[in-house]
Amino acid sequence: MFPRNAGVLPWRFYVDANVQRVFKLTQRAKAEHQQTLTVNVRSSNVLNHMNVLSVGGVLGSPLFGVPYVADNGRRIEAG
Repeated sequence: MFPRNAGVLPWRFYVDANVQRVFKLTQRAKAEHQQTLTVNVRSSNVLNHMNVLSVGGVLGSPLFGVPYVADNGRRIEAG
């Protein structure tokens, strides 16, 4: 006999990071319109932790309690 709520999903946690740097392109300090270039790098799920979204819930199945759907892994974007 299984207790009630035996198929509880494991914990999920996300760690995201963003690094940004601004470069001034205008040489003159008193220029009417300052020109800058912004460079950034963003990462989601930095720790690459497997965040389970679904587990097998059919009692007679060999996949009972086994995770079969997970969220995306680490992703890095630059701009």
